[in-house]
Amino acid sequence: MMVQDQDQNGNVIYYRGPLKHRVNVQFVGNNNTLLIHNEAKELSGSVKFYGDFGHFSLGAMSSFRGQVIVGDKCKVSIGNKTTVTKNCFINTAEETDVIIGDDCMIASDTILRTHDSHPIFDVITQTRINIAQSIIIGNHVWLGDQVIVLGGAKIEDGSIIGIRGLVTGIITNNSIAVGTPARVIRKDIAWERPNLNKTKLNVLYDASEVECCDYWDKTK
Repeated sequence: MMVQDQDQNGNVIYYRGPLKHRVNVQFVGNNNTLLIHNEAKELSGSVKFYGDFGHFSLGAMSSFRGQVIVGDKCKVSIGNKTTVTKNCFINTAEETDVIIGDDCMIASDTILRTHDSHPIFDVITQTRINIAQSIIIGNHVWLGDQVIVLGGAKIEDGSIIGIRGLVTGIITNNSIAVGTPARVIRKDIAWERPNLNKTKLNVLYDASEVECCDYWDKTK
């Protein structure tokens, strides 16, 4: 990679490739890093760094459309071959991370946030009860439309979160989870990318017609 741009406050954009990305980058702080792989397909929307030593990266053959807020000492990492349809919102604060693995499929209007934006306290002990927590999404995970993933959530490889699901905890690998909060309703599943709108009738009734990925596993 090469340094595409660096300001006087140590904020750096690393990118080498065609100028096809339509993204508004805002640095409010020092020593932040934006890293776009030279084979990334698309980064459109906005990435805002609020604080110091934040990091955002987009992997090879990946696309992201939406808004990202990288808080102080926070990290947002999107792996290779991951696709985001549109209007994804990622918000981090308080030294937390959002890690999204390889070959994920994220549908429209999804929200991933590690914090609640405002503090909440126990009135008796006066201690804060909503400390920010990181989010980890494994490889080959499919998030349906309008899914919300909150701090502390972990979605393991090969799983699916149904439309409008709210993920607050751990979802086991190769599972389907739905609801608010999301719960596993089926295990030992695998999914693939062929678009059923573009597929002839009766073609995909069994896996013999599909080029299977590396994430066909039983749920552990």
